[in-house]
Amino acid sequence: MEQFAGAVRRTDVTIFDGIDDDLRAARERVRRLERLTAQRQGLVLQLDEVGRLLAELEERLAEEEKDVSRLEAGGFTAFLARLAGSKEERLTKERAEAQAVRQRLDGQRVRLGWLETDMAAVESGLAEVGTAREEYAALLERKERMLVESGDPKGRELTDISQRLADTDAGLCEHEEAR
Repeated sequence: MEQFAGAVRRTDVTIFDGIDDDLRAARERVRRLERLTAQRQGLVLQLDEVGRLLAELEERLAEEEKDVSRLEAGGFTAFLARLAGSKEERLTKERAEAQAVRQRLDGQRVRLGWLETDMAAVESGLAEVGTAREEYAALLERKERMLVESGDPKGRELTDISQRLADTDAGLCEHEEAR
């Protein structure tokens, strides 16, 4: 290592630098995959919620518009309201309720559009990093092989750890089978 005015600069380049850079990039793609997967799950829940709300609001709007139509058409309900002197008040109230439901419905439709746009962006991102886990695992295996083949003490240690891990896995399998 060389030192320049308080900064340390690495001068020893190893055979692992390239693969280490690839591993860091692959790990970042795995993190992005995980973030996008979680984001997609949240969007699915929100889309389901909006779908339910839209159905409820459309049903409610139909009821409100039916009430307005009945009062405007002059059926029995309108006759009773007219006798009580409250037809215009009830008609105004029913129209206001229908308008309020219509506005909520419009708001949920806008929200649905935003969520669908977000979902399309997430799906596109997932398509870009869909194989990130497999790529990362392959790079790890490649680095492990490089370490073992290099004769580096870390490679021997890695081989020992791999053997102990395999022995432990085999012992766990035997234990599970014996149960």
